[in-house]
Amino acid sequence: EELKLAIYAWRLSNAETWKQIKRRAERRRHIQLTATPHECLRDVIINAQIEAVYAERDRLTRETGIDHHVDHKRPLSRGGLHIPENLQVLPAIDNMRKGAKYE
Repeated sequence: EELKLAIYAWRLSNAETWKQIKRRAERRRHIQLTATPHECLRDVIINAQIEAVYAERDRLTRETGIDHHVDHKRPLSRGGLHIPENLQVLPAIDNMRKGAKYE
């Protein structure tokens, strides 16, 4: 509860920064949605595979107690697509260290 109040207070006192963070998140979501090929949107099998990756992330987080993220091997910002072949589950700390790097 204290943490929620502290976050709320920070958002109020840093309104412009918070707006930038929200805009960045909205842009990322838009990129993710538009990076999915139209064929995949209609293809139930591909969507099920993507959902399975997210379910695996949830399972690992629950079983290990360590946050996990779904990561794009080739970042969306580097031309990667939101398809099963480009997704992997990583511990959150490793994903944040990786950022948008692509080798």
